[in-house]
Amino acid sequence: MWQDMHARVRARTSKSAVAVLVTLTVACMAGFKWRERVLAVEVGLLDPRVTGYNAADVDRLLHSLGEQGRTLYGWTELTLDMLFPLTYVSLALLTLAKCATPRQAPILALPILTGATDVCENIAVAVLAFSYPPAGATLSSAAAMFTVLKWISGLGSAGFLAVRCLQFVLFRK
Repeated sequence: MWQDMHARVRARTSKSAVAVLVTLTVACMAGFKWRERVLAVEVGLLDPRVTGYNAADVDRLLHSLGEQGRTLYGWTELTLDMLFPLTYVSLALLTLAKCATPRQAPILALPILTGATDVCENIAVAVLAFSYPPAGATLSSAAAMFTVLKWISGLGSAGFLAVRCLQFVLFRK
């Protein structure tokens, strides 16, 4: 299965596809910077918290955002932050398919896991933002779990790519 996917993705990889995906990924990142500026939050948003968060952290953030900020945060989680996983997962798949050998094809599962957990995190955070004050800690815990899993799998993908690039530089002529 993974070797078939590896071959299909590798065959469809082009410089123009990579350029479009890089452009979209950078545009999403610019959108996140805009959101941070507009929200002017001092405690930090939930998505970038590599080690996760707890219900008190979620409550503190959502309270500090106010009603308009929570609405903006929720909607950007369902729009901008849903486009972002599509772009970076596609870019990661194209890059990993070019760098990995067919035997290493199962590595393609990592960016897919990253994107899936990111989408779940986005939905959970949007529901938390739209339903404030929270009814309990369960959804906050689920969102935090998705955040941590997203970062673990994403860093795993990046680590594999870094090792393959280093191998290429050191051992290829």
